Amino acid sequence: MPLTFADPKDYDAIKPGDAVAVAFTGFADGEALAADVKIGGRAVKTALALSPREKHLILSGGLLASLK
Repeated sequence: MPLTFADPKDYDAIKPGDAVAVAFTGFADGEALAADVKIGGRAVKTALALSPREKHLILSGGLLASLK
């Protein structure tokens, strides 16, 4: 997933060896993606821009699954 940081300063906050944890929430059909991201124990806000087709593919479980 091409997540981007909502605050550009967060790019500089990542250090080698930091643990990154991502939990996706709020990604039902018709909703925006929400991702709870923690880097080194600190919560970070992210954004993800998807086209309707990309969102459909993800909700379907991938390209192959969407073709069934």
